[in-house]
Amino acid sequence: MAIQIEIKKDNGIILSYHHIAMITVEVNQCVTLLVRSYLDQEARQYDKDYATGKIEGEPTFPYTDAEYISIEWKDIGNLLTGDIMTNVYNWLKDQPEYTGATDV
Repeated sequence: MAIQIEIKKDNGIILSYHHIAMITVEVNQCVTLLVRSYLDQEARQYDKDYATGKIEGEPTFPYTDAEYISIEWKDIGNLLTGDIMTNVYNWLKDQPEYTGATDV
């Protein structure tokens, strides 16, 4: 699961493929997300292929960026009820930087 939207970073690079790499729950404190972003879907696929041993020789990793997003406990609502991944992606798409993102 991932979302797609073009986001121009402070360094000028445009990243278009974003996936949630980690969710940490600190009970009664916060939920922290690690959002990893790639230039495009092909760059993410390269990472997956490397992880499964499909890349031989010396790998050339694509550019990535990562951001931790913390959600205060009082703001999580139903985030942890039902399908957590779907809930978290829907929450992310409601944030200003990701508004208009589509599921991929």
